[in-house]
Amino acid sequence: MKLIPIEGDVNMENNPYITVTGTVASFNADDHTFAMTPSQYIVLTHSSLPFPIHAHFANWDSKKRWGPDGPKVTVGSTITFGGLLERVVCERNINKRLELAEVEVTSIAYFGTCGNLTAPPLRMFSEIEIENYSTK
Repeated sequence: MKLIPIEGDVNMENNPYITVTGTVASFNADDHTFAMTPSQYIVLTHSSLPFPIHAHFANWDSKKRWGPDGPKVTVGSTITFGGLLERVVCERNINKRLELAEVEVTSIAYFGTCGNLTAPPLRMFSEIEIENYSTK
């Protein structure tokens, strides 16, 4: 099964809200936009497809919302954001492959860079220690 978008421009009265987690591939500080290509897992077909996103921040000049320096992301950092799906761009051929989705970011959470997410645990427990602890 394949999701096939509607042809041409669509006037969406109610834009779908999506939540995305992934690694930032690029950031343009001038217009506060960024790009990422997280994988989209499709349960029905047990497959994973790239989901290229071009995102921009809602009201990026609002100091109350985004702070005095405006919204920022760092290339290589992992983020989760929620936003409104504004436009879906597909190839104009028989495959109709997704080229990109444009999203207006309304909320964001920062997780860090790939390097600091792989820190080893401070202490690892063996099965014997766990069994001994659970029988006390």
